[in-house]
Amino acid sequence: MGRIRKAIRALTGADTRRSYSAAQINRLTESWTTVPKPADVDIRNGLKLLVARSREQAQNSDYARRFLGLTKTNVVGHDGIVLRPRSRDTDGSLDVVANDAIYKAWQRWSRYGSPDVTGTMSLKMLQRQFIETVMRVGEVLMIRHKSKSNEFGYELQFIDSQVLDTEYNEELKNGNRINMGIEFDAMRRPVAYHMLTIDSRVSTH
Repeated sequence: MGRIRKAIRALTGADTRRSYSAAQINRLTESWTTVPKPADVDIRNGLKLLVARSREQAQNSDYARRFLGLTKTNVVGHDGIVLRPRSRDTDGSLDVVANDAIYKAWQRWSRYGSPDVTGTMSLKMLQRQFIETVMRVGEVLMIRHKSKSNEFGYELQFIDSQVLDTEYNEELKNGNRINMGIEFDAMRRPVAYHMLTIDSRVSTH
């Protein structure tokens, strides 16, 4: 086998060993980076610019607006993402009474004015805003509230993701690490989100 390879290389000048084409350095690939970087480096350097451009396209591009509309139509759908309870009795059969009660309660919470803190949206409207925000800026921030505004004591609030202090990076004395405004414990579990107000930074745990 070795002699055959040597003969082929002698005739063609080629190295017949297997390799990745993208790993080769030649006139077509010499401008590509050769040093891998953590994803956070690129995100930190380009996030604000990418969000600004994406939002501008969502406002002014017919293609972007059409894409967002199709996303809401095909992901959320006409009826929204709905709950289908499947509680079972001890014998394994569906608990029809319990499932019916859960579904009716879900419907009451989902109606207009109930699930969000502003009292101006239904659950389907929240879902449509959620998926549109993800597609437009790449992420969503929401706060869960215990509330007395509805019978379930639970509401949701949208927060503009750009209030997250992405320039706040710090190693804390308790062993936690703040990376782009998100505080993680030693196991990389998010424990706090550090956000900016008009005149100061606030933290949400």
